[in-house]
Amino acid sequence: MDKPTRIPECFRSSEYQFCKVGLSRNKLLKLANEENEAEDYRKLSDMKKPFVSGWQTNTYAFDNPELQRWLDQGGNYGIVAGSMHQVNGNGKQAALIEIDADDVKSFQEGGFFDTIPEATRRVKTGKGIHFYYLSDIKSSKAHIELGNLGHFKFYRTQVLGPGSLHPSGNRYELIDDTDPVYVEAETLKKAILGFVKKLRPDQLQLFQDAFWAQKTVDDLEREAKKARRDRVKKENEQDKAYDANRDTIDDLVELGHDETLNLCLRKLTVQLATGGINNFDHGKGGNHTLRMAWATALIKSGYSDEFIHSVAKNFINYKHAATQYQLNGVHKFIDEGGSYHPCSELRAYIPREWCTECQWKPPEDTNTEEGTAAEDDQTTQTEPQSNTRHRIELTGDLTETLNAVLVAFYDCNSPPSIYQHGGALCRLKKVDEGKLVLDDFTDYALRNEFDKAAAFIRFRKFEPYQVYPPLELVRGVMALDGWDDSHIPFINGIVRAPVVRADGTVLIESGYDKQTGLYYHLDLSLVVSQIPDNVTQEDAEKAANFFITEVLSDFPFVDDASKANTIAAFLTPLVRPMIKGCVPMGLFDKPQPGTGASLLLELVCIVGTGLRMAAQSPHDNEEEWRKQITSIMRRGDQLTCLDNIASDLKSDTLSRVITSTVWKDRTLGKTETPEYPQRTVFYATGNNLLLRGDLPRRSYLIQVDAKMARPWERKLQSFRHSNIIKWVADNRGYILTALLTMVRAWVIAGRPKGSDITVGGFDEWVEIVDGILAYAKVGGFLGNLAILYEDIDYGTDEWGDFFLAWHNLEGDTGFTSGEILAECQNSHTEISKHVPSELADIIKYPGNVTKRFAHFLRKKLNVRYSNGVMLTQDEDKHTKFKLWAVKTVKDNAIS
Repeated sequence: MDKPTRIPECFRSSEYQFCKVGLSRNKLLKLANEENEAEDYRKLSDMKKPFVSGWQTNTYAFDNPELQRWLDQGGNYGIVAGSMHQVNGNGKQAALIEIDADDVKSFQEGGFFDTIPEATRRVKTGKGIHFYYLSDIKSSKAHIELGNLGHFKFYRTQVLGPGSLHPSGNRYELIDDTDPVYVEAETLKKAILGFVKKLRPDQLQLFQDAFWAQKTVDDLEREAKKARRDRVKKENEQDKAYDANRDTIDDLVELGHDETLNLCLRKLTVQLATGGINNFDHGKGGNHTLRMAWATALIKSGYSDEFIHSVAKNFINYKHAATQYQLNGVHKFIDEGGSYHPCSELRAYIPREWCTECQWKPPEDTNTEEGTAAEDDQTTQTEPQSNTRHRIELTGDLTETLNAVLVAFYDCNSPPSIYQHGGALCRLKKVDEGKLVLDDFTDYALRNEFDKAAAFIRFRKFEPYQVYPPLELVRGVMALDGWDDSHIPFINGIVRAPVVRADGTVLIESGYDKQTGLYYHLDLSLVVSQIPDNVTQEDAEKAANFFITEVLSDFPFVDDASKANTIAAFLTPLVRPMIKGCVPMGLFDKPQPGTGASLLLELVCIVGTGLRMAAQSPHDNEEEWRKQITSIMRRGDQLTCLDNIASDLKSDTLSRVITSTVWKDRTLGKTETPEYPQRTVFYATGNNLLLRGDLPRRSYLIQVDAKMARPWERKLQSFRHSNIIKWVADNRGYILTALLTMVRAWVIAGRPKGSDITVGGFDEWVEIVDGILAYAKVGGFLGNLAILYEDIDYGTDEWGDFFLAWHNLEGDTGFTSGEILAECQNSHTEISKHVPSELADIIKYPGNVTKRFAHFLRKKLNVRYSNGVMLTQDEDKHTKFKLWAVKTVKDNAIS
């Protein structure tokens, strides 16, 4: 069976687009046997063509699940030409150009690579090589075919990607993952035309467009001149049509009954009469709709059919019968009582500033029930109260235009709906019922915001007409090194519950909060009582007792420390804005499934976010950890839950993010390394958790144990709340009020200190949470740190036992890393029986692993273990070799 196709890492970027191509040979043979129809087999057997029609406008991103399923089934994939890419990270955009050189030698001998570099991203094909370039070339062609020499592909075409199966049975192979080289349009044109000119007629078989077919450079230049002459001729004809209708158009102004109506009518008549209306994107059937609206406006203004015909006869493609048919339809519409204003029909087709000038407003929605206010979706901010947009005239002065765009852009963003996050512009995006995430703007998404902010105007024959916001301007704004944070504020994340600010006040109002940089996405069903300014310690004690009795009473905590740490797990998301530094990861440990650890974490998520837990699984390698955490930081997640960890948990990346206030990492497929504020709270659950590395010292422990064989069989009648999830969801407002009461009481009392507990790197979190719990008379907080460090910290114990076995066998004698490695690999030695898991994964494979072995030893150098041993290093005075030795330590000194 053919192996599944995989898209190489260098193509895994949002800038590339893909399509499904062909089927694998095994799949084809299976289909042929099932269908038993040779005709169908031949139809499917072309493994180099897209599998479905319309693929040009229905492409896939690299991580699209449907595309991945297709590849897993053995399908090929195509890389689509024409997608826009950034050039050298400077904001400039260029299209992906694919050169399929079947005969590479002819390209080289023909001088094609004399003016453009050959060194770019390359893929070996069945015959030759695919070269990938970036260029701003504007070609009327999608595809140039050079017979058996190859192809040039500019847009809406595709080539098979590396890993795809060729009909010969070979697979396309990536031979150079260098980023595509940028080539200026003129340079690429000269290279193509120069290469084509040198070809013999029998070599030249160009595709589809007469502009390129069998032409010399002189032929192409002559046709370009003719095209320019035709364009000027057409413009002159339109000018004559306008002049011929000038008197009739002016009559409309003088004879009309409504001055506002005539403003739109006059402009529309000018556009229809001169053909200028074709400059607007009016879509399918647009001309018919426009003329119907135009005729309706004239008839409603009292003009006769004869007068309308006298104007319309000069329109492009005028036909008397067609116009009369439209007029009959208009009369029927009016006779049936249809009401009309031209802007109501035309606003989707004509420049928006027309309606701005005539000050027309759409009628109120009469379908809204009286007394019912439509609630705005939380993903959309309120628009500015101004009824007018900025007007930006597109001139040749980029600096002036860009400044005008920024003014309009800033004015429109009040209250804010666009934010700064990680050095990029972002918005709030709804991804699920009631859930928002931070989403970086694409150029097309930001273009929509520009259109809300301003009308962009170009001029043709001194007549203004509106155009879409130019993508070059949009990308120019996106490429700026920063934006005015008084208009485009920084955002740190999204919360779905009231949180406590650094000054002790409660963020309870929905929307963006400048003080915390958070967006409070209010759940309209949530009711949290206002916490008074005179709450006392007695109120805090009552709130804590309510929480323990109603929420935690049914959970079999191992000790008081676990119960207190659970309250800390609920409090941490609420007090996170008070903590400038880091917060540790909450560990929910249990001896077997069904004990309640995952259920506890589910309740933390419901109280903190109003949503069920979105559990994630730990990864096997650091690269996947890095990608997942970068994605979490980009989305601005409030909580992250790692559920049911089945094996030892060790991750340097996870350890790093827990002790970071800013997360910086490279974006997949790009060179930039954005920086995101790290405000996420991490939790993890598992059965008999074992941690390695630095994670034990960056966590706090919650243990539950039902002390029975099948804890999931406990009778519901024995619980205070038979359905605790439903009860917590229904009473979320009361629970949050209790937790906030505990926090506010502690703040009002002057933030009294709790115990003298110290946890390095998390002092601020300990001081705040311990103070809140101690003031509410909740004891035991972090009282199980010894268990966490001794029992859960599996990696440290492994190394301590290993070094003790080493010392018992060899004493204080020093050895080279190679000598100790040989002892570890000898299964008959005592040392080999105590080799830590990290080392065992290395030494079990054959080959020279001495350097890696020494690297792990160096990381444990001078670490003092609880069993009284420590690894040291010295140097042999004669051989100058590094020698490792294990020595005993006592009272912080080597004995």
